[in-house]
Amino acid sequence: MHQSGTGGFIREAFNQGVQELRKRTDLGKWLVYLFVDDTAFVSRDIHTTNAMLEKYYKFTRAWRIRVNPDKCKVLKNEFCDSTVQATFGDQVIKAVAYLKYLGYWIGASGRSKNDDHIKAHSTQLRFKMRTLRERLGEQLSRVYLDSYATPAILHGAELGLITNSKLDDYQAWSLSEVLGIGRGGKADGLMEGEVRRL
Repeated sequence: MHQSGTGGFIREAFNQGVQELRKRTDLGKWLVYLFVDDTAFVSRDIHTTNAMLEKYYKFTRAWRIRVNPDKCKVLKNEFCDSTVQATFGDQVIKAVAYLKYLGYWIGASGRSKNDDHIKAHSTQLRFKMRTLRERLGEQLSRVYLDSYATPAILHGAELGLITNSKLDDYQAWSLSEVLGIGRGGKADGLMEGEVRRL
């Protein structure tokens, strides 16, 4: 791969997938996330970000890769100097307080949006588990809940403000559907703690 003007950045950034923050190059500490056609750069300051973007810009020009800077965003945080703008080539990249990345909101102002996402998924899961139990039985429904559904809902939960107690509630009701007791509670002679233990 042609490395002219990249200072080894491309070889290091794209050679082994996601890099560790303690990785050191001529740019200092940095991290690169790669997912299909999506690339995200993480750094401690805007100067390192701009250095990474400059090298990435040279790479995209050399390989004739089209990047739409209007779709690019820089997340503002305590390390981001608001007096310096991020640029890709000669275009300024918009700085935002929060953004959506791979389906989850990142940034203090977007954290509650993740909670709404988890709540909606958990509610839908209850009805799905009821149907799965009727068609597949309790054992296979439990395997599905433990191996696929619960991890999918919990993915990104740490990016929100949702409490462990609320997550336990969501899990308890999904499990109750698998066990065939639905949303049974006090009216059915069950206390919430009993549903969780079941």
